[in-house]
Amino acid sequence: SLQRFGSSSRGSNGRSQSASRYFTGDESVPPAFGSRMKALATRWASPHPRGSGDEEADDNSTINTEDVGQIDFIRKGGDDDYVTIIASLKQQLREAENRATVLEQRLQIVKESGDSVIQSLNEELAEVAEESARSEAAMIKELSRLDAQRRAERAEFEKRIQEWIAHDANRKLEVEEYERRIESLVNTVRLMDTAREDDLVHCNSSSSVDKEAEEEMHKDLIAYFSNLSGKNSNKRGNPLVSSINDAFDLQFNANPIVGDDLIDYYRSHSELKEFTLKSELPRMDYEVLVADINAKEGRKLVTPEEIRSYFDDADIDEESELCIRCANQSLLADPLAMLTGEGTGKIIHSGSFYSTVIASSCTFKIDLRHEGERRVKIYCELAVCVPSGDDSTEETEETSATSATLELARANLIIQFGPSPTATPSGPLIKYTLSSIVPSLSSSPDDAQALQLAAAALARDRNTHIRKTDDPVPDSRRDSIRSRFLSKVKTFSQSNS
Repeated sequence: SLQRFGSSSRGSNGRSQSASRYFTGDESVPPAFGSRMKALATRWASPHPRGSGDEEADDNSTINTEDVGQIDFIRKGGDDDYVTIIASLKQQLREAENRATVLEQRLQIVKESGDSVIQSLNEELAEVAEESARSEAAMIKELSRLDAQRRAERAEFEKRIQEWIAHDANRKLEVEEYERRIESLVNTVRLMDTAREDDLVHCNSSSSVDKEAEEEMHKDLIAYFSNLSGKNSNKRGNPLVSSINDAFDLQFNANPIVGDDLIDYYRSHSELKEFTLKSELPRMDYEVLVADINAKEGRKLVTPEEIRSYFDDADIDEESELCIRCANQSLLADPLAMLTGEGTGKIIHSGSFYSTVIASSCTFKIDLRHEGERRVKIYCELAVCVPSGDDSTEETEETSATSATLELARANLIIQFGPSPTATPSGPLIKYTLSSIVPSLSSSPDDAQALQLAAAALARDRNTHIRKTDDPVPDSRRDSIRSRFLSKVKTFSQSNS
């Protein structure tokens, strides 16, 4: 056995007993430490560790050191005891190693647990940060939505305020109109009190009827002018222009039969070429583009002599021939028929207002540069007029036209015609477009007085001739309308030649 010398469990008696057990005589000096260890090693290595010369040394062996203490080796019962002791020591060593392993495992578990706790805390911190970011984003989004809602409500409120202001202005105008009517009635009553009874009755009946008719016509004329200028609509642009263009698309532009009818018409009227070159060419503006090998963009003909010399050549093809035949005001027959009628979707109200249109200017551009793409484009400015009712001006050759009519607006009409069958995927090109309507009157006192005079003149003849029709012109009548229009143009040209 291994035993610490001087252990507290033995006491002083135990120390003296062990000392007497390991000393061979009184005051004897124990053998040297090195010789005892060497003898112990020899005994372990020898197959017969108990020799004759070592009996005294084998019975009791003691190793004394000052620092380590005393380790006793006791031999009891031969080599089996040593084996038992060694096995016991090995068992103790294994147990110690097992305890060390368990401690290491526990330490590893504690370390892993600490890492898991740290990782869990980091994940919780990340989740908290992510949740905070989501909350902040949601809050920003909600604030943006509220701001947009606030802006929309503010815009709506401002719009309502403007509508209220406009409504208040209209109400003021209505009140002023009522006041004017009341004042007119009061004046009539005063006249009835001061004149003779019979004359007053007759005067009252006639003047009141004329006054009411004049006021009604004045309102209708203002509504007609507002419809032309687009002031009655809150939409962007002039709704009358859009309505007329839609009608053009439906009746003409998207109808391939119209193009074929025009081709047949101009093929059967060869006299239109002479009419264009002799009557229309000196009066209108013409521009002809022809192919030229020396110029990439072609050559432009603008003088009547150049244009007439070019078309007098007998070698021009059929497309060019049809282009010069239609390059006159005969192409205006169909769109003018579409613009004429009663209702808000028309420009020329010939029945209720005796309105007419005058072609103040027409520009014809003929492009003959490429075969299959030859076409005529017309820019026409139409003056929309009504009878002015101004009979005070002395009529002369220069002022008779201006004094007889009052110009309300000017309509700009664009016409395109291509006789080639390949001009469009569906056949010949025909396109009518009303680009704009520009009012000719303003809110000045002179223009207001001119409208009042025109309304008075129209009121006198209101019930004599009123034609109201909103039906479109039938296809069967297009050729006759075009012929009548051409006849009028020929008569007008001959009278001015």
